[in-house]
Amino acid sequence: MPNTEPVVTTAEILNEKARLVKNKSVCNFGLIAGASHENLSSISELSKAGAVAFKTYMVAPAKEREKEYAGTFVTNSAQLFQTMEEVNKTSRVHCIHAECDSTVNLLSEKMKKDKRKDPLAHYDSRPNFTEEEAVSDALILSEYLHAKTHFVHVSAARSVDLLSEAKQRGIDVTSETCPQYMIFSKEILEKKGPYAKFNPPPRDPEDIERMIRSLATGEIDMVSTDHAPHSNSEKQRGWNDIFAAPSGTPGVETRLPLLLNFVMKGRLKLSDIPRITSTAAAKRFGIFPSKGSIQTGSDADLAIVDLNQTWTIKASELQTKAWETVLYDGVEVNGRVKYALVSGQIAYEDGAGFASPGLGTMVQPS
Repeated sequence: MPNTEPVVTTAEILNEKARLVKNKSVCNFGLIAGASHENLSSISELSKAGAVAFKTYMVAPAKEREKEYAGTFVTNSAQLFQTMEEVNKTSRVHCIHAECDSTVNLLSEKMKKDKRKDPLAHYDSRPNFTEEEAVSDALILSEYLHAKTHFVHVSAARSVDLLSEAKQRGIDVTSETCPQYMIFSKEILEKKGPYAKFNPPPRDPEDIERMIRSLATGEIDMVSTDHAPHSNSEKQRGWNDIFAAPSGTPGVETRLPLLLNFVMKGRLKLSDIPRITSTAAAKRFGIFPSKGSIQTGSDADLAIVDLNQTWTIKASELQTKAWETVLYDGVEVNGRVKYALVSGQIAYEDGAGFASPGLGTMVQPS
């Protein structure tokens, strides 16, 4: 994702990030570049430099975090139109974080005026309709521009309705959700406080049900993690004032076992898992069939899983430095990765650890 320091908004920064990541990686990776009305002149060069896609936030970050998002967000439809138009010229997929900036700002100010600092104030400042507003606006522009649009971390049932209707009209649109939107309702904010603060926020039981059902039917195309780790000390500030804590939660290491739980419960088929975790993304972002497929000529990137092994997620044993903030600590899961192969080479072995850094390579659309 582009919201690093520095933010990936120029070809020069993307090239430098690719060099740094290559030396550290034990898996293949693609780099998504940031796009907004502020870097329109850089978008073409970012594409030529190998950006696998572009990402735009439709809502501004908190003031204290603007340096991590500068050049990646828009705050009105005119700015989004300009950005979509330029990204569309590259033929790359345009990833959209859909929350309506003006309405989120209005409701956030209302929370502050009412002296609301409790965890549920985070949800009340970003209710379902703020996502639906943004999805609707972006779909209108996407249809007009014939753009390749992808909506990240969809959380609201009505958003799925809008996306399904758009697909039926022939709009080139895909979407993803995350495990947190398939598991947690907004009440988790009362229990976990700032640790359960992420954007969009957790929703209602009917939204959870719709996310799971939509993955099974293909209305939502894939599951990502929206992995956004923050230190424990940063998150702790939110207990006194939920707006003082950064938004985001770790999720990379827990996605697969959590999804396999839905298989064991009969909510998803085992055959759904490679589709929603790999194949759909490879096809959408232009790296299929070298990725996302097991066939002659494809790269041997494989996860070998023991489906009979039940185990408990222990946050302290995860790789993330933000392990103290992991929401899934203590959750029992089914299916443990025994080996991970990258281009046929063992990149990870359960009980032994990881291969030496530098094994992975940067993937680009064909």
